[in-house]
Amino acid sequence: MSSNAAHATRVAGEGAAQAPHEHARDDHAPGDNGPGLLASAEVLWDDVRVIAHEHLRLVALEARRAGRSLAWLLIYGILAGGLSLGAWAGALAALVLWLIGAGLPASGALLIAALLNLAAAALCVLAIRRRSRHLGFPATLRSLERDRAVAAAAQRP
Repeated sequence: MSSNAAHATRVAGEGAAQAPHEHARDDHAPGDNGPGLLASAEVLWDDVRVIAHEHLRLVALEARRAGRSLAWLLIYGILAGGLSLGAWAGALAALVLWLIGAGLPASGALLIAALLNLAAAALCVLAIRRRSRHLGFPATLRSLERDRAVAAAAQRP
């Protein structure tokens, strides 16, 4: 039942439940806060509670769905990471075998593979350091600092 229909039903039920002399008496002054205003306020409060409950229920359902989606994203991310590691290890193994087949000693081929891994790790560390600068919301902090300086300058005589 919609909140408007519920409101109409409650108001109609309250009007029928009044004593006959109160129901027939409609001589309240325009500014009078009689029982009609109190009943309307109660109905309004009930409608607000129902709507708030419906919205909170929707938020809870969407939060549950978002949680499940996040869990699947993590599972897929871990799976993709494992598959990528497997592909990287396979590529390194193929490189090592190719280097050995080209006449390089096995120890030299493995050393080249290890150095290649270290270089890739160093690039990842550099990318992490470069991206970590954005974690502190630097543009927002600069903007707030500028606004504070402008406000301080405006207060000076």
